[in-house]
Amino acid sequence: MFYFLTQSELMRSILTPFDLLCALIASCVHDYDHPGRNNAFLINTGDPLALQYNDTSVLENYHVASCFKLLQHTDNDFLLAFNKQERNELRNMIIPMVLHTDMGKHMIMVANFEELVHDKRAENKWFTNSKEDKLTLLNV
Repeated sequence: MFYFLTQSELMRSILTPFDLLCALIASCVHDYDHPGRNNAFLINTGDPLALQYNDTSVLENYHVASCFKLLQHTDNDFLLAFNKQERNELRNMIIPMVLHTDMGKHMIMVANFEELVHDKRAENKWFTNSKEDKLTLLNV
């Protein structure tokens, strides 16, 4: 992730240090405390995690929720310097990035991204530093 964030001219031109931090945190926690089974297995066996997350991106929801639970403990919270608004923005960026790692939704995400790139080219636009564009790129 660090390589893609720092070596891509597009990413370097639109991402802030805060955006980079969010992306690096998301990449670190995207498989946090993984149980060694995939979503389909958890859903098909009625695992408690599948029930908790309503059979929807079970592991991804679990990973990101576990990360933020861990940060609730002051000893673990390396983000203490951030104010409430910054912490909310951080969560609002990290959660979708982790949820987009659900491989069951990968092909749909790639198709949607290809369509978006095609549309932007047709309109002679490219990705900007808007929150929407940045999050789209980071999710991919």
